[in-house]
Amino acid sequence: MWLCLFRLRAAQTVPEAGPWGALAGRIEKVFPVAILGLFATGAYMTSDVWTWDTGWIDVGIVALVVLAVNGAVIAAGRARTS
Repeated sequence: MWLCLFRLRAAQTVPEAGPWGALAGRIEKVFPVAILGLFATGAYMTSDVWTWDTGWIDVGIVALVVLAVNGAVIAAGRARTS
């Protein structure tokens, strides 16, 4: 997503920016699936190897929430306005 946004910003013409804008729109739809996949695999490993009381697991969950907010709200909004 960041690569798309940087390429959109660097584009000099509309035809140059078009493919990057379209790709950013498609990536936006994949963010929730990727976040759920990361949480599911992390939850499996936590249940298998560690316990949910381990402190760094809370940090990982907060990081996933931050990624979800970044992808769904901030980056997607910037991709629409660019």
